[in-house]
Amino acid sequence: MERADGRVPAPGEITVTLKETGGQAILAIRDNGVGMTRSVLRKHLVGVGSDFWNSVEFYRDYRKAIDSGFRPIGKFGIGFLSVFMLGDHVEVETEAIGNNKLHLILDGLGKRGVLRETKLTGQAGTEVRVTLKERQRELAENLAHVVRARAPMLKIPMVVNTQAWNHVNRTN
Repeated sequence: MERADGRVPAPGEITVTLKETGGQAILAIRDNGVGMTRSVLRKHLVGVGSDFWNSVEFYRDYRKAIDSGFRPIGKFGIGFLSVFMLGDHVEVETEAIGNNKLHLILDGLGKRGVLRETKLTGQAGTEVRVTLKERQRELAENLAHVVRARAPMLKIPMVVNTQAWNHVNRTN
């Protein structure tokens, strides 16, 4: 979006963190991207079979970026709801430019979630946190390898931080 407005874009970054809190392992993925609006959260993030990249909202809200050559990375993802394979408690905090911050809490697949709105902070981006079910130590030991294997061609730098296990990796 910054490039489409003729500005130099801020460098993108994705941080993957695994930490232990109160005996629970929490996997958090944070980016400094454009964030999501309430409509995108409700219709596309938790919507089964919904494709934001081919939606009216995408073409309406990001026309300038599309016209300047932006192309989404993903096309055939397995969908956000697959996160429940890792854990039943999922939280999403997101803020789109010019929109209030949103906090979505989901406790299990097929259950009604809670969506709260707070004042905007001016920090666009999204963080998804999953309280892991099991095998968190195995994941911690292999997290950097898993991230690198799942996103080998991503041009945005990714920081992998396993705080509970005192291990930090940067992967490009």
